[in-house]
Amino acid sequence: METLKSNLAEWGVGTRAIGGTVGGDDCVVRWHRTGGLVAVVDGLGHGPDASLAARTAIEVLQSHAAESPERLLLRCHEASRRTRGLTMAIAAIDAKIGLMAWLGVGNVQGALIRAAPGRNPPRESLLVRSGVVGHRIPPLVPEIVRLEVGDVLALATDGIRSGFEGSIFAAEGVQAAATRVLETHGSSSDDALVVVVRYRGMPH
Repeated sequence: METLKSNLAEWGVGTRAIGGTVGGDDCVVRWHRTGGLVAVVDGLGHGPDASLAARTAIEVLQSHAAESPERLLLRCHEASRRTRGLTMAIAAIDAKIGLMAWLGVGNVQGALIRAAPGRNPPRESLLVRSGVVGHRIPPLVPEIVRLEVGDVLALATDGIRSGFEGSIFAAEGVQAAATRVLETHGSSSDDALVVVVRYRGMPH
């Protein structure tokens, strides 16, 4: 895949379904003039039922992309009640004030790699709460963090092994980073997806 770009960011995606079948992992990256939404979803299990759960959530996210993370997750929860359920991570970016609100439910991961010189830039991790979207969710309180130009956001499903963020550097190409994370940290026994986004800030 090629690096995708908007005025506010550039991003890349690495994804793989078990055996090349229909997968239960998916993502949404949507931008508008002053902000955007980045989310990953993971339908429980594998195959068509997992894909249905993921697709249900993706449709909600695409239709209401400008809403807050907690409102989006509640919408996905209600829409997914008749599916097997899913886990998900959502990040909403407000480029006008340089802030990101993010939250996660279930076995997903998120990291923010700061745009700092050197091989070990500061990294922040998404606080993920236990639950299954569509069946049982915890109280939804997103964390708010400040974004600086050049910071890199990475969200991943549980098919990506923990610690993947240590191999992402803020200065490298985002698609190259996503591809490498999938190759080096992707599970061979589960669907896997990672999305890597570099924040470019509001254009002057």
